Amino acid sequence: MYWALSSLGREFYTVEISTTPELANWEISFDQGDSWHDMDYDNAANTATILVSGPKFLAPAGDNNQYVRLTSSVVPYIRSIDNPEVIVRATPRIDLI
Repeated sequence: MYWALSSLGREFYTVEISTTPELANWEISFDQGDSWHDMDYDNAANTATILVSGPKFLAPAGDNNQYVRLTSSVVPYIRSIDNPEVIVRATPRIDLI
């Protein structure tokens, strides 16, 4: 399973999440866990979302949206920490096109 992202574009990457108990603090890594970015969690939909862009995306003038710039295709990892557990899962591959 994969998700296509234009190298010129910026879109929300959304992951459906199911855990018991339900966890709401999710982070995502695009570099195999070297760095983590907070995701916005939608409790009603059980989804976490983050805004990502391709390497050639040019933000419009006055744009102050926070996003993660991807430089290559990647399989992101998500995590949530619920002591003593640290839940880490692979998510659908993002293919830059």
